[in-house]
Amino acid sequence: MNEHLPTDQRRRQIASVALDLLAQQPVAALSTRQIAERVGVSQPALFRHFASREAILLAVLDQARADLGDLLERQLRLGRPAAQTMEEFVQGLGEYVSAHPGLPRLLFADVAEGSAPAVHAAVLAMQSRQQAVMRTLLELRLRDERPAAGVDLDAAAALWVALLQGTILQWQITDRAQSLPAALGRALGLWWAGLEAVPLASAPPQPQDAPALQPLHVLDVRPILASGTDPLHSILEHLGRLPPGGVLKVIAPFRPKPLLALLAGRGHAVRDRDEGGGVFHVEIPAVNCRPIEDLRDLEAPLPLERVLTTAQQLGPGQSQVFRVPRLPLLVLPHLAARGVDHCTWQESDGSALLWIGRSP
Repeated sequence: MNEHLPTDQRRRQIASVALDLLAQQPVAALSTRQIAERVGVSQPALFRHFASREAILLAVLDQARADLGDLLERQLRLGRPAAQTMEEFVQGLGEYVSAHPGLPRLLFADVAEGSAPAVHAAVLAMQSRQQAVMRTLLELRLRDERPAAGVDLDAAAALWVALLQGTILQWQITDRAQSLPAALGRALGLWWAGLEAVPLASAPPQPQDAPALQPLHVLDVRPILASGTDPLHSILEHLGRLPPGGVLKVIAPFRPKPLLALLAGRGHAVRDRDEGGGVFHVEIPAVNCRPIEDLRDLEAPLPLERVLTTAQQLGPGQSQVFRVPRLPLLVLPHLAARGVDHCTWQESDGSALLWIGRSP
């Protein structure tokens, strides 16, 4: 196994070997020497790819996050009813853990033994993601099958994570004698039956609506992820507060493929861009928003003229978003003079987004 591999393939191989070893022994017994021997490289060669054992464990968790994200994305892309999507995602989750029994050992060891802060944060993020994903799938299923009144979505999603973890732990301590996908399917059925029994009249009081956001709102989810929380719920909450025709720009440390599939299924024309250096920008227009019009290839003063012409044609409550070659400082006073609202966001490459609109 000591053939020369590109760096990214070698890193994935090392993480895969570490996960296989965790299926056979406690986390505390795992060593870089063992991993290097199983990979077929020297320890110094191993350390050229990972600075420490903790870095390898982080790579294991990152790979699991990506794999499970791909699983969810595939299910969402199929466009099936929410109940079927939920059931097949849980089935796929059980199959993944069955194929990688070292993963729950790593997750449960973090709770029982403690771990490096970065590893602990990654474990919390995985748990938070499971809760956020199930909350969203539950919300979609309730829309399909029954009124949502009376169901505390956050509490229900947290209960599912507890059932998930408990079922996996039971599967582990019984030496994996039962089928984990089947066990998770039974747990999901019981969980849903309990939610169906919730009286509709017991809906908790709804909080007052939060104020609307600016038409171009930027949400950097990197601090949210660093705290061990999945940002999905926050993203959806911010989207719900966008004014008509607005755009939410999400800044993330990776391409959030499940989010893109989920939002596309909700009718959002999502666009993402790799900014380099581990930074991704995701633009999420409000549902039924006009497509963003790209004016960057037009020579001056055509972009300015196009914006002003469109502004003149906008009726009450209408808006338009443009992608322009640079921050449009010259056009802003003209928009203000015409009574047109505007909002801008400058990109790292010097280009900008420009939102214009008229009040209803």
